[in-house]
Amino acid sequence: MAKSLESVKQFYNDIKDQYTEYILRCVPRYSEMQWAVLHYIPNGLKPRNILEIGCGTGNLSTLIIKEYPESTIHLVDISDKMIEHCKDKFSDREKIKYYCNDFRNLDQDIPDCDLVLSTISIHHIRDNEKQILFKDVYKKLTENGIFCYSDQFSSFDDEIYRKNISAWEKESKEKGASDSEWDMWMQHQDDHDHHAPLTEQINWLKNARFKNVECVWRHLLWTVLIALKK
Repeated sequence: MAKSLESVKQFYNDIKDQYTEYILRCVPRYSEMQWAVLHYIPNGLKPRNILEIGCGTGNLSTLIIKEYPESTIHLVDISDKMIEHCKDKFSDREKIKYYCNDFRNLDQDIPDCDLVLSTISIHHIRDNEKQILFKDVYKKLTENGIFCYSDQFSSFDDEIYRKNISAWEKESKEKGASDSEWDMWMQHQDDHDHHAPLTEQINWLKNARFKNVECVWRHLLWTVLIALKK
């Protein structure tokens, strides 16, 4: 049975110090997926404000800072320990704002943004909440703004989904994940995750009035979608 987001917060607080090493072992092609989230942003976009939903330990944030050094970056995460980690990690940066809150209710202090990004976070909320979030992101974006996110997706076919999970386990263990690590993530998935199929998420984005919604990268469960506000 899925648990509350407060339980999600506690989970990530507990693994803060090991999060990145866990992810690198247990998420196949993680670095490639991070690359894809930024690679497909239009070259002409010059974002003044960027919002990252679910910043974690700042792995994507690091790439955002490198790609858009002049932008003000707004980092949101439900875990206070992750926010503290990012504050330490980016202590030399002035143009970063931090918000420790549930991203189902985006902080009113966050200004309208030209770019909204997220990596492996949105699956922690239920499907009806995803649809509300997509509408909130649309409202938060400026005209011609971009929303791009990576996440874990399910399938309409249960057998395909099971095969994706099996291939995921094989790849993770080949990269050094232990049985206990794998079991931890599977328990986390049972407790906290709400995967939804690709086609449904594309339709939810379109229903939120996004244009040019496209899947630009995919491997097993992990998928990157990009959408335009116009």
